[in-house]
Amino acid sequence: MTTGSTAERIRTLRDLTGFGIMDCKHAFERAEAFGGDVVAALAAIHRNGIAVAVKGDRAAWAVAGAGEQAARWRETVAGLAEAFPPPTDAPPAPRP
Repeated sequence: MTTGSTAERIRTLRDLTGFGIMDCKHAFERAEAFGGDVVAALAAIHRNGIAVAVKGDRAAWAVAGAGEQAARWRETVAGLAEAFPPPTDAPPAPRP
């Protein structure tokens, strides 16, 4: 994937979700570990950040719930499922 393409995808994900550039960038980096599901990776990063801010030992719990959070985002954020559909043959999100 080219840099321009990556920047465009980061911008699209940011516009659709309202999350920061670095969260979106990290989501693309982490997506491979989540079977290519960028939204699940973003959910893990977002929830992990909240958990770390609240209580550090909850971080693993937050990452484990990323799949459910990603599904909720796809249902509620207009255009997210169309722009970033979940992979059809992806393994379940890894548990840390």
